[in-house]
Amino acid sequence: MRIGIFGGTFNPPHLGHRHIVEDFREKMAAAGLPLDKVLIIPTFVPPHKETPDLASGEDRLAMCRLNFDAEVSDLEIRRGDTSYTWMTLEDLHAQYEDAELYFLMGDDMLLYLPHWKRPEKVLEEAVLVSTVRSDDCTVDTLRTFAQETYPDQYAAGRFLFFESEPLPMSSTEVRDLVRAHQYVELEQRLDPAVLRYILERELYT
Repeated sequence: MRIGIFGGTFNPPHLGHRHIVEDFREKMAAAGLPLDKVLIIPTFVPPHKETPDLASGEDRLAMCRLNFDAEVSDLEIRRGDTSYTWMTLEDLHAQYEDAELYFLMGDDMLLYLPHWKRPEKVLEEAVLVSTVRSDDCTVDTLRTFAQETYPDQYAAGRFLFFESEPLPMSSTEVRDLVRAHQYVELEQRLDPAVLRYILERELYT
């Protein structure tokens, strides 16, 4: 079984996040590695971010279930403490013993990998799938970085690289639009059910 993993704060999840997951599925299938499932995993406390207006874990889980055509896992929310990727991947391997895990990340995240907690453990637990989503980076740049920084894991096929066309939007932008009551702009960025959820619960106001 091949399981794709897409983690994030999802504060809130938007159509750009959905696009990333759909592109992930398509790129993996085109590479001859179709995913049997994708797990969306909202973080509890993001280790590398400051999020003063973070919605509750329950609200972010609910919005993810409305936004994605994929299974949403409460693994990190349920843990109730700062979660690092190696811990989550280890738990997933215990749950899906025979699965091959593919962890999706952006180009900036891959280049920051040496600063993660136990990056070698992350590479032991999952294949890292890095997408190039900016003009400042190329697949060749990522490939060279991985080969020079983690030569053994690179040789073992623990990296995959794809190019992706992102939708230009962010959760920070969405939160600002909610506070400004810019509903037309929000309709272009959010699933209608997610927007309705935000307004009904008065999130980000």
